[in-house]
Parts: sequence; C-alpha cells; structure tokens
Amino acid sequence: MAVYFMLPATSLYAQGEPWIIAVDGLAFRELGPEIGSLELELKRLPKEPDGYLGDALRNAPNIANMSPKVISYSWSRDPADSREEIEVLKSAILAYYQHAAQKNRPLVIVAHSWGTVLAYTALHQLVDQGSDVRIACFITLGSPLNPRVDAGSGALVWNFLKNKSIMEGLPLNIIFKNQQKPSNVTGEWVNLWAKGDLISNQVSAANENVQIDKDNVLWNSLYFVANFGLRDYVLGPSTFKWHGEYYKNPRWINGEIPEIIKRNIPKRAIVAPTDQKTELYGLLMLIVFFFYSIFKLIGSLF
Repeated sequence: MAVYFMLPATSLYAQGEPWIIAVDGLAFRELGPEIGSLELELKRLPKEPDGYLGDALRNAPNIANMSPKVISYSWSRDPADSREEIEVLKSAILAYYQHAAQKNRPLVIVAHSWGTVLAYTALHQLVDQGSDVRIACFITLGSPLNPRVDAGSGALVWNFLKNKSIMEGLPLNIIFKNQQKPSNVTGEWVNLWAKGDLISNQVSAANENVQIDKDNVLWNSLYFVANFGLRDYVLGPSTFKWHGEYYKNPRWINGEIPEIIKRNIPKRAIVAPTDQKTELYGLLMLIVFFFYSIFKLIGSLF
C-alpha cells in the first residue's frame, strides 16, 4: 500500500505576467507635399509595418520569459488623425486596464516616436477625467516630446510641429509646455533617446533618461558602421537609422527594456495546492533496511 503525506501550502513567485500595450510611431507613408521640404527628409525614415513595436517586444526572449500579453495598438499612423486617435487610445487603455486588473496583471505601455505623444496625452486626459487606470510603467522610445533647440538638430521636429493640419486641436499646453509625469503611472517613466536620433531628446518629466548611444562609444561606433555603413558614420549619426535602434538592437529590446519592466511590476504569489501528495516508498525502504541491519547486527552478537 502506498503511503502519502500532505505537503503544506507553499508560496512560489512569478514575475507579474504583464499586459503590454505597444504604440507604434508614424508610418510616414501618409505624409504629403503639404509639409513642404520636410516631406523628403521624413520620407527617408524606415517604413515599418503596422504593429512593428509589438512584434519586436514579442520576439525578445527576455520579455517572452515574463509570459506577457503584448497588445499592438492599431491606429492609422497618420499624424493628421492624432486628435481622434488619442480618444480611441484612451478607450483602449481603459478597457485593457480593466481586463488586466480582473486577472491581477499589471499594465505597461511602451511607445515609439509619435506614439509617445499619443500615449502621453491619453494618460494625462484619463487623469483629468477621473479614470482609475493605473500603469505599472511607461517606456518611451525616440520621443519628440522635448524637441531639441541646439543648432540644426531641432529643425526636423520643429518644422513638423508647425504644420497646422497636424497640430490643430491637440492640447499643446499638456504635450509640449507644461510637461509632467502622468499621475496614473505608478512606477517609472523611462525615456530612451539617442543623440544620433534627432527626433528624440531627454524628457525632464521622466524618472530616467537613458541615452542609448552614450556608453561604450567604440562598441556603438563599430555596431553603427557594421549595420549602416561607413558613409553614414563619417557624415555623422543618421536619424534615419538611430530612430529604430530602440527596438531593433538586442541590447535595448532584449536588455534594458525587459529590465525596466521587471523592476516595475510586482511579483505575483502562486499558492501550491494543499492536496499535493508525495509517495514515501523510498523513505520506507530506508527505514526497513535500517531496522533489518540492526536486527542482523544483534543476531550476530549471540
């Protein structure tokens, strides 16, 4: 007959299994002659397929290890639709938060380029509307929220922002003037930027700004030349290459970004079932063998 004993309930811990909303940047295919000479510059940017950021997050092993639910937020990626898209994004964030909360899962937002403007604005407006949304962490990549003012660098973004058909109806005082961390972001807001990406910059309202082309200058130089060619490197860092490095370079998409998420999401307790049984055959055999040896030893003495 098998003998069993009951194991006490034990608490194991798993890393939060986050829900991640990924917000893409502009498609640039939508830009036309109405933005003047800037059209040629912006159209040089890589044409990424819809859902590119979500795909990159799903394919990063260190993110996959967290068993996340990655949601690619789908939008037109046309800057002229920004006002309407912010309203839709607010509804999406609220709906996903409610579903995630029911499953005790933290909600994370990762946004790239113009998607950071949409996400930042949507979060602030949700606060103003009294929503109970809570975001475990907010990660912005290549954000134009703080356009540069150094000579030449800021022209790309500033000329874009002067376009009335794009900016009309947007709450510019929230987006570009009185920047604050959205109070519904309960963890960190981390902003990744690159000096070589002229669209991006540091954002003072963020908890941390990580410059991806600052550390290990030699490594970055070799990587840039190997991937983008010597001509681009000699002419200076190319915005049209660096702007996609955040989600293409494993050092960031599979390194820094997963670490940011991990340190901002709680570990979830998993209670082992109390009816778990373990057979004692091995232990019983040891006990029987022990007593058999004792009796045999005693018998040899008489």
